[in-house]
Amino acid sequence: MFKRIFRDIIIIFFLIIISAASLYSEEEAKHRVCILLQVGLSESRKWDLFRYVITDAMRVELNLVDFSVIPISEWREVKKREQFSDTDLLRGANAVSLGRMVGADLVISGFVRVDQGRILFSLKSYDTATGRLTGAVVKSGRAGLHVYTLISEAAAELIPVLKEEINPLPQEVIIMQEERVVKDIIYEEEVSEMGRLIRVTLIARAEDEGAEILLAGDRLAGRITNGKLSFTTKADTKLVIVNRKEGYHPDRQVFKLGDRDKRIKLRPLIPIASRGLELEYTSMQMLGLGAAYRYYIKPDQFLVRAADYLYLQYPFLNPNARPVVHNDFMLQVGHYVLFPPSSRFRVMVSTGLGAVITLFTDFSLYSNMDNPIFTDFYWNILGFWLEANFSHWSYFYRADMRYALGWGNNLMGAGGFSGGGPVLTIGAVKKW
Repeated sequence: MFKRIFRDIIIIFFLIIISAASLYSEEEAKHRVCILLQVGLSESRKWDLFRYVITDAMRVELNLVDFSVIPISEWREVKKREQFSDTDLLRGANAVSLGRMVGADLVISGFVRVDQGRILFSLKSYDTATGRLTGAVVKSGRAGLHVYTLISEAAAELIPVLKEEINPLPQEVIIMQEERVVKDIIYEEEVSEMGRLIRVTLIARAEDEGAEILLAGDRLAGRITNGKLSFTTKADTKLVIVNRKEGYHPDRQVFKLGDRDKRIKLRPLIPIASRGLELEYTSMQMLGLGAAYRYYIKPDQFLVRAADYLYLQYPFLNPNARPVVHNDFMLQVGHYVLFPPSSRFRVMVSTGLGAVITLFTDFSLYSNMDNPIFTDFYWNILGFWLEANFSHWSYFYRADMRYALGWGNNLMGAGGFSGGGPVLTIGAVKKW
Protein backbone atom coordinates (compact mmCIF):
# COMPACT_ATOMS: atom_id res chain seq x y z
CA MET A 1 0.00 0.00 0.00
CA PHE A 2 2.76 2.40 0.99
CA LYS A 3 4.63 1.52 -2.17
CA ARG A 4 1.57 2.44 -4.25
CA ILE A 5 1.12 5.74 -2.38
CA PHE A 6 4.81 6.54 -2.78
CA ARG A 7 4.60 5.67 -6.48
CA ASP A 8 1.57 7.96 -6.91
CA ILE A 9 3.37 10.80 -5.14
CA ILE A 10 6.39 10.37 -7.41
CA ILE A 11 4.15 10.36 -10.49
CA ILE A 12 2.29 13.51 -9.34
CA PHE A 13 5.62 15.22 -8.58
CA PHE A 14 6.94 14.47 -12.04
CA LEU A 15 3.68 15.64 -13.61
CA ILE A 16 3.99 18.95 -11.74
CA ILE A 17 7.60 19.35 -12.93
CA ILE A 18 6.65 18.50 -16.51
CA SER A 19 3.70 20.92 -16.37
CA ALA A 20 5.86 23.74 -14.98
CA ALA A 21 8.54 23.07 -17.56
CA SER A 22 5.90 23.17 -20.25
CA LEU A 23 4.61 26.52 -19.00
CA TYR A 24 8.14 27.85 -18.72
CA SER A 25 9.00 26.72 -22.23
CA GLU A 26 5.82 28.33 -23.52
CA GLU A 27 6.75 31.57 -21.77
CA GLU A 28 10.24 31.38 -23.21
CA ALA A 29 8.83 30.58 -26.62
CA LYS A 30 7.06 33.93 -26.72
CA HIS A 31 8.72 36.24 -29.20
CA ARG A 32 10.04 39.40 -27.58
CA VAL A 33 8.99 42.77 -28.98
CA CYS A 34 10.57 46.12 -28.11
CA ILE A 35 8.31 49.18 -28.57
CA LEU A 36 10.39 52.35 -29.03
CA LEU A 37 7.71 55.01 -29.42
CA GLN A 38 9.96 57.79 -28.11
CA VAL A 39 9.52 60.75 -30.45
CA GLY A 40 6.79 63.35 -29.97
CA LEU A 41 6.62 66.04 -32.66
CA SER A 42 3.74 67.97 -31.10
CA GLU A 43 3.96 71.70 -30.44
CA SER A 44 3.39 71.13 -26.71
CA ARG A 45 4.86 68.49 -24.43
CA LYS A 46 1.47 67.89 -22.83
CA TRP A 47 0.59 65.77 -25.86
CA ASP A 48 3.38 63.31 -24.96
CA LEU A 49 0.63 61.52 -23.02
CA PHE A 50 -0.47 59.95 -26.30
CA ARG A 51 2.91 58.23 -26.68
CA TYR A 52 2.30 56.34 -23.46
CA VAL A 53 -1.32 55.61 -24.35
CA ILE A 54 -0.34 54.12 -27.72
CA THR A 55 2.57 52.17 -26.22
CA ASP A 56 0.38 50.62 -23.50
CA ALA A 57 -2.45 49.82 -25.90
CA MET A 58 -0.04 48.15 -28.35
CA ARG A 59 1.46 46.16 -25.48
CA VAL A 60 -1.99 44.81 -24.56
CA GLU A 61 -2.74 43.94 -28.20
CA LEU A 62 0.59 42.12 -28.56
CA ASN A 63 0.18 40.23 -25.29
CA LEU A 64 -3.20 38.95 -26.48
CA VAL A 65 -1.52 37.19 -29.40
CA ASP A 66 1.33 35.74 -27.30
CA PHE A 67 4.04 38.31 -27.92
CA SER A 68 6.16 39.36 -24.93
CA VAL A 69 6.76 43.12 -24.75
CA ILE A 70 10.09 44.15 -23.21
CA PRO A 71 9.58 46.58 -20.28
CA ILE A 72 10.63 50.17 -20.90
CA SER A 73 12.99 50.12 -17.92
CA GLU A 74 14.92 47.25 -19.49
CA TRP A 75 15.77 48.96 -22.78
CA ARG A 76 15.98 52.52 -21.43
CA GLU A 77 19.21 51.71 -19.56
CA VAL A 78 20.75 50.35 -22.76
CA LYS A 79 19.58 53.45 -24.67
CA LYS A 80 21.26 55.70 -22.11
CA ARG A 81 24.46 53.65 -22.12
CA GLU A 82 24.72 53.70 -25.92
CA GLN A 83 23.84 57.44 -25.99
CA PHE A 84 20.95 57.09 -28.41
CA SER A 85 18.78 60.19 -28.57
CA ASP A 86 15.02 59.82 -28.99
CA THR A 87 15.20 60.90 -32.61
CA ASP A 88 18.07 58.47 -33.27
CA LEU A 89 15.58 55.64 -32.74
CA LEU A 90 13.57 56.77 -35.75
CA ARG A 91 16.36 55.34 -37.87
CA GLY A 92 15.86 51.66 -38.51
CA ALA A 93 19.52 50.76 -38.04
CA ASN A 94 19.59 52.32 -34.55
CA ALA A 95 16.26 50.75 -33.53
CA VAL A 96 17.45 47.31 -34.69
CA SER A 97 20.79 47.75 -32.90
CA LEU A 98 19.06 48.60 -29.62
CA GLY A 99 16.63 45.70 -30.10
CA ARG A 100 19.48 43.24 -30.51
CA MET A 101 21.17 44.51 -27.35
CA VAL A 102 18.05 43.77 -25.26
CA GLY A 103 17.38 40.42 -26.94
CA ALA A 104 14.30 41.46 -28.91
CA ASP A 105 13.12 39.46 -31.92
CA LEU A 106 11.16 42.39 -33.31
CA VAL A 107 11.32 46.16 -32.85
CA ILE A 108 8.57 48.75 -33.32
CA SER A 109 9.61 52.41 -33.58
CA GLY A 110 7.76 55.54 -34.58
CA PHE A 111 6.53 58.99 -33.67
CA VAL A 112 3.37 60.78 -32.50
CA ARG A 113 2.26 64.28 -33.45
CA VAL A 114 -0.77 66.25 -32.26
CA ASP A 115 -1.67 69.45 -34.06
CA GLN A 116 -4.88 71.52 -34.02
CA GLY A 117 -6.90 68.80 -32.31
CA ARG A 118 -5.79 65.99 -34.62
CA ILE A 119 -3.33 63.17 -34.02
CA LEU A 120 -0.97 61.50 -36.43
CA PHE A 121 1.17 58.53 -35.49
CA SER A 122 3.47 56.24 -37.44
CA LEU A 123 4.71 52.77 -36.48
CA LYS A 124 7.40 50.75 -38.26
CA SER A 125 8.41 47.19 -37.45
CA TYR A 126 11.84 45.62 -37.96
CA ASP A 127 13.20 42.09 -37.75
CA THR A 128 16.30 42.27 -35.54
CA ALA A 129 17.79 39.10 -37.04
CA THR A 130 17.95 40.50 -40.56
CA GLY A 131 17.52 44.23 -39.91
CA ARG A 132 14.74 44.23 -42.50
CA LEU A 133 11.84 46.67 -42.38
CA THR A 134 8.80 44.40 -42.20
CA GLY A 135 5.85 46.75 -41.86
CA ALA A 136 4.68 50.34 -41.53
CA VAL A 137 1.36 51.93 -40.63
CA VAL A 138 0.26 55.56 -40.47
CA LYS A 139 -2.94 56.59 -38.71
CA SER A 140 -4.55 59.98 -38.21
CA GLY A 141 -7.78 61.27 -36.72
CA ARG A 142 -9.25 63.30 -33.87
CA ALA A 143 -7.08 63.54 -30.75
CA GLY A 144 -9.46 62.09 -28.18
CA LEU A 145 -11.09 58.79 -27.32
CA HIS A 146 -11.10 58.06 -31.04
CA VAL A 147 -7.38 57.33 -30.70
CA TYR A 148 -8.19 53.85 -29.31
CA THR A 149 -9.98 52.98 -32.54
CA LEU A 150 -6.92 54.14 -34.48
CA ILE A 151 -4.67 52.00 -32.27
CA SER A 152 -6.84 48.93 -32.85
CA GLU A 153 -6.71 49.53 -36.60
CA ALA A 154 -2.93 49.93 -36.48
CA ALA A 155 -2.55 46.74 -34.44
CA ALA A 156 -4.82 44.84 -36.84
CA GLU A 157 -2.54 45.85 -39.72
CA LEU A 158 0.83 45.47 -37.99
CA ILE A 159 0.44 42.31 -35.88
CA PRO A 160 -0.23 39.96 -38.83
CA VAL A 161 2.99 41.26 -40.39
CA LEU A 162 4.86 40.46 -37.17
CA LYS A 163 3.46 36.93 -37.16
CA GLU A 164 4.43 36.42 -40.78
CA GLU A 165 7.96 37.53 -39.99
CA ILE A 166 8.23 34.84 -37.31
CA ASN A 167 7.15 32.19 -39.83
CA PRO A 168 9.19 33.13 -42.94
CA LEU A 169 7.20 33.59 -46.13
CA PRO A 170 8.14 32.75 -49.72
CA GLN A 171 10.45 35.28 -51.39
CA GLU A 172 7.70 36.42 -53.79
CA VAL A 173 5.46 37.40 -50.88
CA ILE A 174 8.33 39.19 -49.13
CA ILE A 175 8.97 41.30 -52.25
CA MET A 176 5.28 42.22 -52.41
CA GLN A 177 5.34 43.19 -48.73
CA GLU A 178 8.41 45.38 -49.21
CA GLU A 179 6.71 47.18 -52.09
CA ARG A 180 3.71 47.83 -49.85
CA VAL A 181 5.99 49.11 -47.07
CA VAL A 182 7.67 51.53 -49.48
CA LYS A 183 4.26 52.87 -50.46
CA ASP A 184 3.35 53.28 -46.79
CA ILE A 185 6.54 55.23 -46.13
CA ILE A 186 5.92 57.49 -49.12
CA TYR A 187 2.45 58.11 -47.75
CA GLU A 188 3.86 58.86 -44.34
CA GLU A 189 6.38 61.38 -45.65
CA GLU A 190 4.53 63.02 -48.52
CA VAL A 191 0.78 62.44 -48.37
CA SER A 192 0.17 62.86 -44.66
CA GLU A 193 -2.59 65.37 -44.02
CA MET A 194 -0.54 66.95 -41.21
CA GLY A 195 2.63 67.62 -43.16
CA ARG A 196 5.72 65.92 -44.48
CA LEU A 197 8.75 65.02 -42.35
CA ILE A 198 12.32 65.88 -43.26
CA ARG A 199 15.71 64.98 -41.82
CA VAL A 200 17.69 67.85 -40.29
CA THR A 201 21.42 67.48 -39.64
CA LEU A 202 23.15 70.05 -37.43
CA ILE A 203 26.89 70.51 -37.94
CA ALA A 204 29.07 71.92 -35.12
CA ARG A 205 32.75 72.70 -34.67
CA ALA A 206 34.99 70.35 -32.68
CA GLU A 207 35.06 72.63 -29.60
CA ASP A 208 31.27 72.31 -29.25
CA GLU A 209 31.32 68.49 -29.13
CA GLY A 210 28.84 67.18 -26.55
CA ALA A 211 26.58 70.24 -26.65
CA GLU A 212 22.88 69.63 -26.03
CA ILE A 213 20.34 70.67 -28.65
CA LEU A 214 16.88 71.69 -27.43
CA LEU A 215 13.90 72.10 -29.74
CA ALA A 216 11.39 74.86 -29.01
CA GLY A 217 13.43 75.69 -25.92
CA ASP A 218 12.82 72.63 -23.74
CA ARG A 219 12.61 69.41 -25.76
CA LEU A 220 15.97 67.60 -25.89
CA ALA A 221 16.73 66.49 -29.45
CA GLY A 222 20.11 65.00 -28.53
CA ARG A 223 23.80 65.83 -28.17
CA ILE A 224 26.40 66.80 -30.73
CA THR A 225 28.38 63.61 -31.41
CA ASN A 226 31.28 63.45 -33.85
CA GLY A 227 30.47 67.00 -34.86
CA LYS A 228 26.82 66.55 -35.79
CA LEU A 229 23.29 65.67 -34.70
CA SER A 230 20.46 64.42 -36.92
CA PHE A 231 16.74 64.29 -36.16
CA THR A 232 13.37 64.28 -37.90
CA THR A 233 11.00 67.25 -37.85
CA LYS A 234 8.20 68.89 -39.83
CA ALA A 235 8.87 70.27 -43.28
CA ASP A 236 8.01 73.85 -44.28
CA THR A 237 8.17 75.13 -40.70
CA LYS A 238 10.28 77.40 -38.54
CA LEU A 239 12.86 75.48 -36.51
CA VAL A 240 13.86 77.05 -33.18
CA ILE A 241 16.81 75.46 -31.42
CA VAL A 242 18.87 76.21 -28.32
CA ASN A 243 22.48 75.05 -28.36
CA ARG A 244 23.93 74.74 -24.86
CA LYS A 245 27.03 73.34 -23.16
CA GLU A 246 28.55 73.72 -19.72
CA GLY A 247 31.00 76.61 -19.65
CA TYR A 248 29.39 78.32 -22.65
CA HIS A 249 26.52 80.72 -23.15
CA PRO A 250 23.39 79.06 -24.61
CA ASP A 251 22.75 80.13 -28.18
CA ARG A 252 19.26 80.38 -29.68
CA GLN A 253 18.93 80.14 -33.46
CA VAL A 254 15.94 80.14 -35.81
CA PHE A 255 15.91 78.47 -39.22
CA LYS A 256 13.34 78.30 -41.99
CA LEU A 257 12.88 74.73 -43.23
CA GLY A 258 11.76 73.73 -46.69
CA ASP A 259 10.41 70.45 -47.99
CA ARG A 260 13.77 68.69 -48.32
CA ASP A 261 16.35 67.32 -45.88
CA LYS A 262 18.56 70.11 -44.60
CA ARG A 263 22.11 70.40 -43.26
CA ILE A 264 22.66 73.38 -40.96
CA LYS A 265 25.99 74.71 -39.73
CA LEU A 266 25.62 75.98 -36.17
CA ARG A 267 27.28 79.14 -34.92
CA PRO A 268 30.21 78.48 -32.56
CA LEU A 269 29.23 78.75 -28.91
CA ILE A 270 30.60 81.69 -26.90
CA PRO A 271 32.64 80.59 -23.84
CA ILE A 272 31.75 82.24 -20.54
CA ALA A 273 34.51 84.78 -19.88
CA SER A 274 35.64 86.32 -16.60
CA ARG A 275 38.65 88.26 -17.94
CA GLY A 276 39.76 90.06 -21.05
CA LEU A 277 42.85 91.76 -22.48
CA GLU A 278 42.47 94.65 -24.96
CA LEU A 279 44.63 96.23 -27.62
CA GLU A 280 43.35 99.56 -28.93
CA TYR A 281 44.05 102.55 -31.16
CA THR A 282 42.55 106.03 -30.63
CA SER A 283 41.91 108.78 -33.16
CA MET A 284 43.08 111.67 -30.93
CA GLN A 285 46.27 109.83 -29.96
CA MET A 286 47.48 108.70 -33.38
CA LEU A 287 51.17 108.12 -32.60
CA GLY A 288 50.51 105.57 -29.90
CA LEU A 289 48.94 102.33 -28.80
CA GLY A 290 46.95 101.28 -25.77
CA ALA A 291 46.15 98.18 -23.72
CA ALA A 292 43.54 97.39 -21.11
CA TYR A 293 42.60 94.65 -18.68
CA ARG A 294 38.99 93.67 -18.03
CA TYR A 295 37.56 91.84 -15.06
CA TYR A 296 33.95 90.70 -15.39
CA ILE A 297 32.09 90.99 -12.08
CA LYS A 298 29.17 89.31 -13.86
CA PRO A 299 30.54 87.14 -16.70
CA ASP A 300 30.23 88.86 -20.08
CA GLN A 301 27.80 91.41 -18.64
CA PHE A 302 29.23 93.79 -16.01
CA LEU A 303 32.93 94.67 -15.85
CA VAL A 304 35.62 96.91 -14.43
CA ARG A 305 38.40 98.03 -16.74
CA ALA A 306 41.90 99.49 -16.30
CA ALA A 307 43.38 101.02 -19.46
CA ASP A 308 46.65 102.70 -20.35
CA TYR A 309 47.53 104.47 -23.60
CA LEU A 310 51.04 105.73 -24.42
CA TYR A 311 51.39 108.15 -27.32
CA LEU A 312 53.53 110.92 -28.78
CA GLN A 313 52.60 114.35 -30.00
CA TYR A 314 54.92 115.68 -32.70
CA PRO A 315 54.64 118.80 -34.90
CA PHE A 316 56.04 117.39 -38.16
CA LEU A 317 56.07 120.80 -39.89
CA ASN A 318 58.57 122.19 -37.39
CA PRO A 319 61.99 120.54 -37.90
CA ASN A 320 63.31 121.96 -34.63
CA ALA A 321 60.46 120.67 -32.51
CA ARG A 322 60.80 117.90 -29.93
CA PRO A 323 58.10 115.26 -29.35
CA VAL A 324 55.83 115.43 -26.33
CA VAL A 325 55.10 112.17 -24.47
CA HIS A 326 51.63 111.51 -23.07
CA ASN A 327 50.39 108.65 -20.94
CA ASP A 328 46.61 108.29 -20.64
CA PHE A 329 45.43 106.08 -17.75
CA MET A 330 41.77 105.35 -17.06
CA LEU A 331 39.58 103.29 -14.69
CA GLN A 332 36.07 102.43 -15.87
CA VAL A 333 33.01 100.35 -15.19
CA GLY A 334 30.93 99.05 -18.09
CA HIS A 335 27.69 97.19 -18.66
CA TYR A 336 26.36 95.45 -21.77
CA VAL A 337 22.83 96.35 -22.78
CA LEU A 338 20.17 95.15 -25.26
CA PHE A 339 21.79 91.93 -26.50
CA PRO A 340 22.67 88.64 -24.69
CA PRO A 341 26.24 87.27 -24.38
CA SER A 342 25.59 84.75 -27.18
CA SER A 343 24.74 87.52 -29.66
CA ARG A 344 27.23 88.26 -32.43
CA PHE A 345 26.56 91.99 -31.99
CA ARG A 346 26.65 93.67 -28.59
CA VAL A 347 26.32 97.16 -27.14
CA MET A 348 28.01 98.42 -23.97
CA VAL A 349 27.97 101.70 -22.05
CA SER A 350 30.73 102.73 -19.67
CA THR A 351 31.87 105.56 -17.44
CA GLY A 352 34.97 106.32 -15.39
CA LEU A 353 37.82 108.63 -14.40
CA GLY A 354 41.18 109.12 -16.06
CA ALA A 355 44.32 111.22 -16.19
CA VAL A 356 46.67 112.24 -19.01
CA ILE A 357 50.26 112.73 -17.82
CA THR A 358 52.35 114.92 -20.14
CA LEU A 359 56.16 115.09 -20.35
CA PHE A 360 58.07 117.49 -22.65
CA THR A 361 61.26 116.05 -24.14
CA ASP A 362 62.61 119.56 -24.81
CA PHE A 363 64.37 119.87 -21.46
CA SER A 364 65.30 123.50 -22.10
CA LEU A 365 61.71 124.37 -21.24
CA TYR A 366 62.10 123.08 -17.70
CA SER A 367 64.09 126.11 -16.56
CA ASN A 368 60.94 128.19 -16.93
CA MET A 369 58.64 125.69 -15.20
CA ASP A 370 58.03 125.10 -11.52
CA ASN A 371 56.67 121.61 -12.25
CA PRO A 372 57.65 120.06 -15.62
CA ILE A 373 55.06 117.25 -15.38
CA PHE A 374 51.46 118.12 -16.22
CA THR A 375 48.46 115.99 -15.23
CA ASP A 376 45.03 116.51 -16.76
CA PHE A 377 42.34 114.69 -14.81
CA TYR A 378 39.11 114.01 -16.66
CA TRP A 379 35.74 112.38 -16.30
CA ASN A 380 34.83 109.95 -19.06
CA ILE A 381 31.13 110.82 -18.93
CA LEU A 382 29.94 108.17 -21.38
CA GLY A 383 31.63 105.48 -23.41
CA PHE A 384 29.45 103.93 -26.10
CA TRP A 385 30.72 100.57 -27.43
CA LEU A 386 29.72 98.56 -30.49
CA GLU A 387 31.19 95.04 -30.44
CA ALA A 388 31.43 92.18 -32.94
CA ASN A 389 31.34 89.17 -30.62
CA PHE A 390 33.03 85.84 -31.43
CA SER A 391 34.10 82.78 -29.45
CA HIS A 392 37.38 83.95 -27.93
CA TRP A 393 37.74 87.41 -29.47
CA SER A 394 35.66 90.57 -29.73
CA TYR A 395 36.30 93.59 -31.94
CA PHE A 396 34.98 96.99 -30.87
CA TYR A 397 34.38 100.57 -31.92
CA ARG A 398 34.06 103.08 -29.06
CA ALA A 399 33.10 106.72 -28.75
CA ASP A 400 34.02 108.49 -25.48
CA MET A 401 32.59 111.80 -24.23
CA ARG A 402 35.28 113.22 -21.93
CA TYR A 403 35.27 116.29 -19.73
CA ALA A 404 38.56 117.76 -18.42
CA LEU A 405 38.25 118.65 -14.73
CA GLY A 406 40.99 121.33 -14.65
CA TRP A 407 42.53 120.10 -11.40
CA GLY A 408 46.14 120.80 -10.35
CA ASN A 409 49.02 121.40 -12.73
CA ASN A 410 47.20 120.85 -16.02
CA LEU A 411 47.39 121.94 -19.65
CA MET A 412 43.79 121.69 -20.86
CA GLY A 413 41.87 123.50 -18.20
CA ALA A 414 38.25 122.58 -17.66
CA GLY A 415 36.10 121.56 -20.61
CA GLY A 416 35.55 118.97 -23.30
CA PHE A 417 38.29 117.14 -25.20
CA SER A 418 38.83 117.72 -28.93
CA GLY A 419 36.63 120.73 -29.17
CA GLY A 420 33.79 118.96 -27.40
CA GLY A 421 33.63 116.04 -29.86
CA PRO A 422 33.89 112.34 -28.97
CA VAL A 423 37.17 110.43 -28.73
CA LEU A 424 36.97 107.51 -31.21
CA THR A 425 38.72 104.19 -30.59
CA ILE A 426 38.95 100.80 -32.32
CA GLY A 427 40.34 97.64 -30.75
CA ALA A 428 40.24 93.91 -30.08
CA VAL A 429 39.62 91.90 -26.90
CA LYS A 430 41.00 88.45 -26.10
CA LYS A 431 38.57 86.78 -23.65
CA TRP A 432 39.02 83.83 -21.31
